[in-house]
Parts: sequence; structure tokens; C-alpha cells
Amino acid sequence: MKKLVPVVFAAALLLSACSGTAEPVDTSSGTTAPVATVVDRTADVSAALSPELAAFVTQAEEPETGRINVSTTIVDPRGSNGSADAVTALAICTAVSQLDGIENVSIYEADGTSLVLFGHPSVPAGKCGEV
Repeated sequence: MKKLVPVVFAAALLLSACSGTAEPVDTSSGTTAPVATVVDRTADVSAALSPELAAFVTQAEEPETGRINVSTTIVDPRGSNGSADAVTALAICTAVSQLDGIENVSIYEADGTSLVLFGHPSVPAGKCGEV
């Protein structure tokens, strides 16, 4: 028992030294990180589409420069032979990708699932593709 007392005492000292508080960090420099502003581009996207295609768009947002996310009323059109809705989503993507400065487009189904992408590594460069 006498041999354990110094070991326990040394361990207690070691642990108390490690549990000190960190020096406070000065965050009063007055600079803050820029906050990304999501821009509503629904009107721009709708104007770039035919009225028939624009009717499918519920919202279009630009969360960062060059990227547009388009929400639609399209419901899971995937099938072994494709569908008219998939063709519609591809047409929307193609038109949106032609807007000035756009490098990345995501077309979403009504439930929020990604349907068609442009500018993503999973699709051929310069084309819209189903995912």
C-alpha cells in the first residue's frame, strides 16, 4: 500500500496539470467570415424556359455564384425506358445551364431528390444528365 501512495499522488498531480483552462482567444478583431446569401433566381429561370417547362418550376435558388438549384413538381420519373418527366427535367436543366455564368445546375424532384445535374463529375462535361 505504501508503494501505491506515491504513484497515486504523482498521477493526481499529472492529471491536475493537464486539466488547466486554455488561454482565452481574442475574437474582437472586428472581422467576420462572409455569409453566403442565397439569391432567388426563380424569375430568371422561368424566363429562360418555355411556359410549358416553367410550369414545373416551384423555386430556383443560387446558393453560391454559378450554382443554381431548381425545385420542380416532377415526381420520380425513373424507369427502364425513361419517361416524359425525365425528358422535361433534362430540358429544364439544359435551358438553365445556358444562363450567363452558370457552371452547376441541380434539378430536384418534388420530394427533394436530385434528378438531373449539370457541371457535376458524375455526368459528362457540358451536358445535363440523370442521376
